[in-house]
Amino acid sequence: MALDILIENGIVVDGTGAPAKQASIGIAQGKIAEVGNISGTAKRTIDAGGLVVAPGFIDPHTHYDAQICWDGATTPSSWHGVTSVVMGNCGVGIAPCRPEAREIAMRDLVNVEAIPFEVLDAGITWDWETFPQYMDAAARRKPSLNLAFLAPLTPFRHYVMNEDSLERSATAEETAKIKALLGEAIDAGAFGFSSTILNQHLGFEGRPLACRNASRAEHEKVDIPSSKLKVRLAEILKDEGFIKNYRLIEDKKQGMLRVYLKYGAGNERIISGLVRVSKPGRRVYVAKDKIPTILGGMGVVILSTSRGVMTDRDVRKQKLGGEVLAYVW
Repeated sequence: MALDILIENGIVVDGTGAPAKQASIGIAQGKIAEVGNISGTAKRTIDAGGLVVAPGFIDPHTHYDAQICWDGATTPSSWHGVTSVVMGNCGVGIAPCRPEAREIAMRDLVNVEAIPFEVLDAGITWDWETFPQYMDAAARRKPSLNLAFLAPLTPFRHYVMNEDSLERSATAEETAKIKALLGEAIDAGAFGFSSTILNQHLGFEGRPLACRNASRAEHEKVDIPSSKLKVRLAEILKDEGFIKNYRLIEDKKQGMLRVYLKYGAGNERIISGLVRVSKPGRRVYVAKDKIPTILGGMGVVILSTSRGVMTDRDVRKQKLGGEVLAYVW
């Protein structure tokens, strides 16, 4: 095969968890065509001796929303092996935005991201109003990295509610408009939307970001793709009093798991926190004498053991160790 680029003598770390190895990489038509001992020539040869050759990193939490207007290199991420970034985090951003609301959007970034107002005022080009237009404007700049967008809730609330968004939750009519705009953003390519509940996230005039004023809608149930593990987790959550119930809905595929949520007497959430512990890239195992507890036993630790998935209390009774899946309280 004719190669466009040949990278020789590099230490290849391929991202699968396999040990590093010295190898060459051949690239043809923008794709990796071969990895290993490669003979032949290419239009361009790069000697990577002594260097690591690896897939680009993905940074899932960045705030380049304004910076892409003046920094096509998207620094410093591009200096450190990052090839894709996710923007629009924490519910703060600069689209959609009408001309009269631009200062509010910039002041939000000043307070949340510590970007000087003078930099934002001089650097943001404002060649958009809607979120799809903002994404198009970003593409026109031909940034050095792949950009993935989250639609930040704060400017969407500003766009519909004006400065009322800084003081109150949305009415049903306003919520419908915000929902439609978010749908438009996702149809245009946004990966989802972002928000925040953190107290330190203050924006314009030192007031809470508008997304923190969003109401918490109660949901009776949620449907998720089913699996044996998810069904067992739902069983534990029901037994521990965290959910009302669950049931499996057959759909000729993998099935859907319907979880019926539970609220307190004052409509407060029963589940205060849920943390996934063990992950594909970082498995967490504990011995039988090292089983953790949460909130002095007020919460539940869920573990996968040789005898199935169970709570920390059952694991202790059976004197087992296992993989820590999650904390729930």
